[in-house]
Amino acid sequence: MPSSVQKHYDSLLAEHYDWMFGASFEAKVLEQKALLSEIAVGAQGELAVDLGCGSGFQTLALYELGYRVLALDLSQKLLGKLAGRIGSRNITTPPRASA
Repeated sequence: MPSSVQKHYDSLLAEHYDWMFGASFEAKVLEQKALLSEIAVGAQGELAVDLGCGSGFQTLALYELGYRVLALDLSQKLLGKLAGRIGSRNITTPPRASA
């Protein structure tokens, strides 16, 4: 059974997650890519794990920097949003839980 925090995250925050960051999804990916490019130390093709990936701002930024990415989050709704953005990219998410 999900905790009350997880319920709040999935039932309220997930619906407004992208909006809360105040810019388009694409603008947030570019912002995060610039930030991460300053501190990213891995080599091309190495694995990066995005814990608490949300809808994927940093997930896609890490991918664009050359990483294979494992994206994890408690929210199935946000993982679903990310899944719709992955396309053919080498990004892995956990299997979706059945409702």
